[in-house]
Amino acid sequence: MSLTNINYQYIAPDCVKHRSELKTFEYQPLISVLLATDNTPVSYLRTCLDSIIKQVYPHWELCIADDASTKSKVRQVLEIYQKKYPTKIKVTYCNSKRQISATTNEALALAKGEFVALLESEDFLTEDALFEVVKQLNQKTNESVDLIYSDEDGWDELEQRFVKPFFKPNWAPEILKGQMYIGHLCVYRKTLMDGFRLGTEGSQDWDLALRVTEKTDAIQHIPKILYHRRKYSFSRNTHKNHAIKAGLKVVQEALVREGEGGQAVLNNNDRVLVHYPVKYNPLVSIIIPTKDKADLLSPCLDSIIDKTDYPNWEIIVVDNGSQETKTFQLFDDYRKKLGSERFKVHPEYSPFNFSYLVNQGVKAAQGSIILLLNNDTEVISPSNWLEEMIGYAQRQAIGGVGSKLLYSNNTIQHAGVICGIDCTAGHSHLNFPQQSSGYFDRLSFVANYSAVTGACLMIKRSLWEKMDGFDEQLVVAGNDVDFCLRLLKQGYRHVVLPHVLLYHHESKSRGEIDTPSQKLRVALEIAFMQKRWPKIWMPDPYYSPHFNQKKAGDFSLNPKSIYAVSGVTDSLYNDDNSFIFNKLKIIAVRLLPRKAVNKLRVFYYWVRLLISKLKRKHRPK
Repeated sequence: MSLTNINYQYIAPDCVKHRSELKTFEYQPLISVLLATDNTPVSYLRTCLDSIIKQVYPHWELCIADDASTKSKVRQVLEIYQKKYPTKIKVTYCNSKRQISATTNEALALAKGEFVALLESEDFLTEDALFEVVKQLNQKTNESVDLIYSDEDGWDELEQRFVKPFFKPNWAPEILKGQMYIGHLCVYRKTLMDGFRLGTEGSQDWDLALRVTEKTDAIQHIPKILYHRRKYSFSRNTHKNHAIKAGLKVVQEALVREGEGGQAVLNNNDRVLVHYPVKYNPLVSIIIPTKDKADLLSPCLDSIIDKTDYPNWEIIVVDNGSQETKTFQLFDDYRKKLGSERFKVHPEYSPFNFSYLVNQGVKAAQGSIILLLNNDTEVISPSNWLEEMIGYAQRQAIGGVGSKLLYSNNTIQHAGVICGIDCTAGHSHLNFPQQSSGYFDRLSFVANYSAVTGACLMIKRSLWEKMDGFDEQLVVAGNDVDFCLRLLKQGYRHVVLPHVLLYHHESKSRGEIDTPSQKLRVALEIAFMQKRWPKIWMPDPYYSPHFNQKKAGDFSLNPKSIYAVSGVTDSLYNDDNSFIFNKLKIIAVRLLPRKAVNKLRVFYYWVRLLISKLKRKHRPK
């Protein structure tokens, strides 16, 4: 269940205020809205067309290509609207059925605007959609912007309400290879569009986004709902399987153009997972700080030895003053097992400073790839986990590479770091089940984050040295986040590989923070980070401001969001396991008259309410 669905309500814009603000815009370009129709239900088509006509921003044209619709009412509606708005609406009629790419190209051929917006005939825009786009274009920092996209939600015809808001991250290239996340509303500078490619039908929009973003990084995200998708779209549901295959195809073709050897595959969730090859078989130096705790370190080392296919690695244990006999015995055992060249112990007897220990470990290492690993971690899978991480770490644009870390109970401890959580930083999808696909499937593909935890962080040695390693002013916490933010500031991107799994028995090696001196140290580190990085907290570029900023990154709705409704819970509508109910709703909307649908909606509500009460009654104590 998507936690953003709870307490969500779409809020209509203040159009009077927007029309007044519009007068201050110096730049008011013509925007061409492309629309392809093919036997679209007339009621849906009228809603779609009306949403354009009602736009606050007046400088638009609607370019429609009808794909030889056999329903006469479709053409009648188009002719009525074109006659009423002859200077604003252009329509071309195809003589025979074509693929959606060819039909949309016919609409594009009609466009005269400087920018082009894409709209599907079963969906509709918010009244302020184009206004918000032009407002973004009038920002001084966005004078050369080439692509703008917004957040979106769904319209449930049966329940007659807006549902499932998709609050998107800012521009994230790796996420776009796993999912067509920019979706709608999406507005392109027309000069960058060379049409929709034939043969990409089902994912033609995704293909266009991939090709355009290869030409420009002047991309802006508007964190507002500007587009409503119909939850039960006949055309989308009918062609879903084809769209999945087409998506894999367009991503693989983008990887070929990229020229880094990337390979796209479908995972069990029908999402695209991208793998990159290892080049030149570099030596990987695995840095593990420790002090005693042989019972933690031994499983960590064994998991590396037993579950790693990649042969070229060394382990550097940075020993911060161990005293227990069994610890030194463990060191001797692994030296004998692996050899002194592959297993090294680097002693450091100074007071505990995690940043210093890691920095010294890297200095003692020989590898061109560095992997920081906590002593309380254990490799789970896959056996080529190092190859998967190296493939990404070797890429020129990539900074830190992280993995999905699990608690001992198989819930998620780390799937990326989100800055700004509770005024510091928190972990994405904290405590989600291991098998969860995450917020809009974010755990199903390689995703960008502002930072990754130092408990499992891979980095090119050249970048480590360029950043001078961890800042030793941060003794315990925040050093990994600070390091990642410095890389982010230099233009490098961080990724988390959700298919690389390790256990992390978090903080078992150093215990809880409970003494006054420890609490003071944490407070000082937080103050240090907030002073050094004031802007990154407002908000994290990969975590919407509409998400809760006060608790771990669970993607729940921020109570301060304009879309939040305080005290209202609609979770009884959103049980992801209610497969039968969802199928019945789809059938009802498509086949029954509206009065029957409304009666069924009331009946559905009471049935779901009864089920919800029964679940609470029989819930285990």
